[in-house]
Amino acid sequence: MGNGFNVGYRQVRFKELAKKLFIGLSFGGGFNIQTNTQKLVSNPLRTNSYGMNLGIAPVLSYQITERLVVNLQPNTSFADINYSYSSTKDNTGVLSKTSGVNFSAGFFNAPLNNLSFGINYLLK
Repeated sequence: MGNGFNVGYRQVRFKELAKKLFIGLSFGGGFNIQTNTQKLVSNPLRTNSYGMNLGIAPVLSYQITERLVVNLQPNTSFADINYSYSSTKDNTGVLSKTSGVNFSAGFFNAPLNNLSFGINYLLK
C-alpha cells in the first residue's frame, strides 16, 4: 500500500526565430514524497522517501493560430540535478537510510532519441 504526492513548476522563456517559430529554454523543478507499506508478507517493510529535482531543457514551438501552439522538446535536459532520500524500517525495527545526489547532462549524449510533442492552448 502506498501514498504519494508530487508538485512541480515549469517556466519557458522564448525567443522568436522566424514568424510563428520560437526556440526556448524550459526551467523547472519538482518535489515528491512517497510512503509505502507492505502488509501481506511475513517481514513487512515501511518505506518513506522524498526527492527534489531541477532541470533546464530546450524547446521548439510553432504557433499554428493566435492561441494554438505545438511544442517539440527532448525528454532529456541540458542539465539536471536530483536529490533523493529514503528510509526503510522492517518488522524487527531495523532502520536503513539512503540518500544521493545526481547530476546529469544527458542531452549531449543522445538529444533526439526521445522527444515529447505537446499542444498548448493559450488563454490570453
